Amino acid sequence: MNKDSDKSTIVKILLKRIMKTNEIIRGNVFIIPNPAISYSDETRNLSFWHKMEELLQANADHVTSVRVEDNQYVQVWYCTSGSDNSNWVDHCIDGYPELKGWRPVSPYLPVELLKGHTEGQTITINLPVKKTINETDVEEMSTIKVALILSQNKYRYRNFGTFENVLDRLTR
Repeated sequence: MNKDSDKSTIVKILLKRIMKTNEIIRGNVFIIPNPAISYSDETRNLSFWHKMEELLQANADHVTSVRVEDNQYVQVWYCTSGSDNSNWVDHCIDGYPELKGWRPVSPYLPVELLKGHTEGQTITINLPVKKTINETDVEEMSTIKVALILSQNKYRYRNFGTFENVLDRLTR
C-alpha cells in the first residue's frame, strides 16, 4: 500500500466514525433561482439521474417516493461559512478537517425534502458525498448526515425572497 492510498484509507475510516457516532455536519443551504427540473427534462444525463436516485434512497424516510421520475429538483448551494465562495460542491466541505476533499455528489436537492420548511429552519438529511482518489478519475463514495439551515436571505440570491418564496416560485 503506498503513502497516498494510506491517506485515503484514513479519511474513509474517519468518515465511517462520523457516520457511526451520528455526528452531524452543520452547514447552510440556499437555492440558486434557476427553474426546477424534473425527469422529463432532457437537460440531464443518466449519471445525473443516478445521483438523484442515490440521494432519494439515502433519504427514503423523508420522501414519499424514491423514484426520480416522481420528484422535482432545485439547484442549491451548500456552505459552512457566511461566504458566498465556500460552495461545498465546487470547493469541498470546509470546516471539517476529516472531510477534506469530500464534496456532495450533486448541487441539486429533491423539492420534497425542502417543501414545508421556511427560512431559518434546519433540515437534517443524508447527503451522498464523493472524493476523487489520488488525483485520478476514481471516486470514493459515502453518505454523511448534514443539518442544513435554510439561509436564502444570508447569501447572494437574497433579493429573490425567503427560502420558501423562492422554492414556491421555482416549482409552480
